[in-house]
Formats: sequence, C-alpha cells, structure tokens
Amino acid sequence: MIIITATGGDPLLETDAIEVYKNELFPLATLITPNLDEAVQLGADKIRDRESMERAGKELERKFKTAILLKGGHLSGDDAVDLSFANEKLVEFAAPFVRDVATHGTGCTYSAAIAAGLAAGMSLEDSIARAKKFVTACITSRLRWKSNTGKNIVSLNHSADDAVKD
Repeated sequence: MIIITATGGDPLLETDAIEVYKNELFPLATLITPNLDEAVQLGADKIRDRESMERAGKELERKFKTAILLKGGHLSGDDAVDLSFANEKLVEFAAPFVRDVATHGTGCTYSAAIAAGLAAGMSLEDSIARAKKFVTACITSRLRWKSNTGKNIVSLNHSADDAVKD
C-alpha cells in the first residue's frame, strides 16, 4: 500500500519520494491502490466520472505493469465504486456510499484487509471483494465518543468482523 495523498487532499510524500515509489517500489508491487487524486499524481488525467475513471485505471495498469485498484469514493453518486484492473480485466466493487462520515484511515484499512486476504491464499479479486465489504462495515458501524476535552471523535470500527463471515 502506498498513500500519496490524505483523504483531505494533503500531500503525504514529496515529489522525489513519489518518483522512488514509481521507479523502485511499484515494479515490486502486486497491487497499487490509488484514490482518484493519487491517480492524477501518478499521471492519469483528471477523473470526473466513471468513464474517465476506467481510462485512468487502464492507463495506470499499462504504465506500471501491475494490478490497480482505483478507489472512487470521491466520485458523486449513491455508491462508492472502486475499479480493479488486473491482466487487462476490469472488475467493479461497489457498496452504498455512507455520507457525512469522516473516513480518515479507510485507505489503510482497505489495503491492509486486501493484503490479509492475499496472505490467506485468496485470489486478488476475492481479497478485494472481502476487503470492500469489511471497510464498508467499518464505516457504517463507526464509533463516536467525546474526548476528555469535549472534542467529538469519530473512528472506523475495526471490530466490524460480521462483514467478512461467510
């Protein structure tokens, strides 16, 4: 998992570091999981809709010669749609979009869940499907509390394991 941009749009890597990722780490990767902003930083054209998302994913798969999971949570619509591009095959993973929720940490949770599925011997497609279900459950069952200073805190509920039980 490589995170270049935070959900809020803040850069997490300097330009030189991004070049190291592209040239030295991406060739070793099984899967790259950029969000839409990161895809643009990696060379894709601006992504405005499903069609431009498909073009971007295909281009990134060709460019980096590895599977791409393009996370479309920032697109408008009723569903959070992610697109997987592996071996020139496109697979859609969609779940209802949960509005008005701070989703800080979802990318890390998603990619870690995918890695766990792969480590358990699942196929890439099954690992992504299971991870998508899990991260959606983490968002839906988010935790809320007040800190001792009175600040409202919202966090993903990583104990939402019912989502992955078969």
